[in-house]
Amino acid sequence: MHDVIIVGAGHNSLVAGIFLARAGMKVAIYEHAATPGGAVATEEVTLPGFRHDLFSAGHVRFAGSPAYAALGPELEARGLRYLVQEPSFGTLLDARRGAWISSNLDETLAQFGRHSAADARAWAAQYALFRRAIPFLGRLFSMPQPSFATARTLWQAWRTLGRREFMEIGKSFFATAHEWSARHFESEALRALFVPWPCHGDMAPDDAGGALPCLLAGGLGQTRGQLVPEGGSGRLAEALAKLYTDLGGELHCAQPVTRILRRNGRAQGVEVDGRDIEARRAVIASTHPGLTARLLGDATGPAALPAIGTMVIHLALEGPIAWHAGEHYQRAGYLHLNADTDTLRLAYANALSGRMPEAPLVVWGQPSAVDATRAPAGRHTAWLMVRAMPMRGIDWDAQKEATADRVIAGLERYGPIRQRVLARTVCSPLDLIRRNPSLGGVVPLPLHASLVRSLPPRLRYTTPTRGLYQIGAGTFPGPGLSGTSGMLLAQRLLR
Repeated sequence: MHDVIIVGAGHNSLVAGIFLARAGMKVAIYEHAATPGGAVATEEVTLPGFRHDLFSAGHVRFAGSPAYAALGPELEARGLRYLVQEPSFGTLLDARRGAWISSNLDETLAQFGRHSAADARAWAAQYALFRRAIPFLGRLFSMPQPSFATARTLWQAWRTLGRREFMEIGKSFFATAHEWSARHFESEALRALFVPWPCHGDMAPDDAGGALPCLLAGGLGQTRGQLVPEGGSGRLAEALAKLYTDLGGELHCAQPVTRILRRNGRAQGVEVDGRDIEARRAVIASTHPGLTARLLGDATGPAALPAIGTMVIHLALEGPIAWHAGEHYQRAGYLHLNADTDTLRLAYANALSGRMPEAPLVVWGQPSAVDATRAPAGRHTAWLMVRAMPMRGIDWDAQKEATADRVIAGLERYGPIRQRVLARTVCSPLDLIRRNPSLGGVVPLPLHASLVRSLPPRLRYTTPTRGLYQIGAGTFPGPGLSGTSGMLLAQRLLR
């Protein structure tokens, strides 16, 4: 009999399994896919030799997490290596205008100053605030919630930052991205540089709580640059899985859990391929809460699709894109295209009403600019995350290729793209959910609202079923690559 059984082999599951196995527990992970990693995966989906990240791509948040602080040397010994990409991110407004941010503060401020001297001063002040606040913010989103430690952290932040700066950070938990960017920057380019960041979590520019992602993304990009795993995001999944199995953990891929066993209100184990497999201490579900409920038999039928989703286009390129705005944009980790506030607002309004946006936000990633292992010599890869796409009322299987054609054609004003494309693969929002069902059941929340994920009946990853715990994107601290929920639950079970 196992001590703990984990449903799903995403990065949070692997992190939890590592801590539990290291403490001597007998742990088994069951995964429906053929490989571990969940939303951390790299495959050759266009042409041989072109490696594409299917879901997550940037690892700044994970590399700064307590999980990586604890496991980093062992993961690096198993093949994980991070490269720094500069500039970390940028925005193109048209063929000639744009802005970018890198870890060189003087370089960033000089470039901002060419747009507006006042904007350069504003970012210098905001970055100074970020540097003073990030120790407290990092702890806040890396500790059990709710807890007395949270209250202590907030008190320490108040005493260290002072009333004015504490309140400034507090406002960013509730202000919108549009409000934050308009308050601090007068130039359109600088506003468009920051305002798309909450859209990475499917939040619109006018959603409350969007200001904090703007400050965090800018501050982290300014501090570290963009961190890219050499060889692809899948290297993280491979290193986590190797460390987990080296510690004695069992990993069973292509073996989906069909039912969570429950007797007398307590989780007893799981059913896999018609077999009942029991767990002495706990069952951990790293799936979205709706899927967990169905595995318990508490819900029937397919989960309701979210209103908006993301389309991903993978490109194999014969060479880098010569962006009209200059060479800095050829090296950037992320580029935001169609990113001004009014365009974003219209795209979200259309998607929420079931209409296809004419100019959706495109997050363009070009990891091969810094990682030569992503493509054959002289070639390049790119991924396009097309944000705020409608999920309902669209026949995605029939429309995805034509939609990708329109998206890429709309980007030609920024640089010659189509002439560089050797091959492409288009993944609709529905394709992504088919590949990873957990992507279809998590409601995006601003960071302050993600604290709600920790309240009963999910207090510190518990569920109404005794012995059953929930981790992953549907729990605190929400979607994103950090490993926090897996680490915090493992620590709880080991106390």
